[in-house]
Amino acid sequence: MEVSQEIKRFTYKDGYTLAVKDIQNDGVLVSLEHPREGAACIIVPTEKAHELARFLWELAGFPIWRCERPDVIAEFKKLCKIARADMINPDKLLDWRFKKSDCVRARHIIAFLLHIRHGLGYAPTGRLMGGNHASVILAVRRFGRISGNRIGWYKNATVEAAYRTAKKSLEKN
Repeated sequence: MEVSQEIKRFTYKDGYTLAVKDIQNDGVLVSLEHPREGAACIIVPTEKAHELARFLWELAGFPIWRCERPDVIAEFKKLCKIARADMINPDKLLDWRFKKSDCVRARHIIAFLLHIRHGLGYAPTGRLMGGNHASVILAVRRFGRISGNRIGWYKNATVEAAYRTAKKSLEKN
């Protein structure tokens, strides 16, 4: 087990020290140590490390970014509902590791529409969807090539019409 990176240790006032080490393909080693009490360690699988990081971040009292715009949240939920109705695996819609074409297509459509219709930046759109800005950039570029001068139409159409049209244009190309 080779250690590639270690995040700076965090020591609480009671003497407890939290340490996190990336052990490459084996996962992430999380340890809680105390000079008199001993130590406890756990290896978290790589695919669960993101969830653990969010949990620890919230537990430590730091805020997780949340979108404060009700119009964006409402449209995001509506888009997810429309997409899930069309998909083979609706529970995998926002699982960015799942690469089936219907899931990827639906995520790209949602990212594109949120970005175009609400002017939401790449990073906030990615965070809202549980992914990152690079995925949103890819989606917007992909639709930019396909849609050409129809961007204004997507901004003004109903959510359902915008989603259906975007899906059809992707299926053609």
